[in-house]
Amino acid sequence: MTIGIYVATYTLLSRRLAQALTSPLEVRIRLLLQKRILRAMIFMSASIFICYLPISVVFIAVGIFRKGPLSLWVRIVATEFALLDTIVTPILVLYFIPRIRHCAAARWTVFSAIAKSPFFVNSSEDDSGDSNIL
Repeated sequence: MTIGIYVATYTLLSRRLAQALTSPLEVRIRLLLQKRILRAMIFMSASIFICYLPISVVFIAVGIFRKGPLSLWVRIVATEFALLDTIVTPILVLYFIPRIRHCAAARWTVFSAIAKSPFFVNSSEDDSGDSNIL
């Protein structure tokens, strides 16, 4: 169902771009935008497919064999792949929306600079106990 939504989104955006951008220069821009949108939809669809394929296979196998001969670790790994979608999807959203991606990159730069500051770094200076505390 979600992949169908991605296909419908790509189709709608392609039609709107074709209607809005018609001059020769705009056609190049339209093709570039369509390529970017298509790549984003393919990555988003592939991530959903990869994350939920193992759990789907487990459900089908349990349904066929009825006794569930699959080992516990197979079920755990399949469940972990399904849970991985909650991490992968936001990362892909950050990657494919430039404004959000640049904002996140700027914040990451600030946080990494703060983490490297002398206040947070554990200094290994020689502490001979000569400091006057009081």
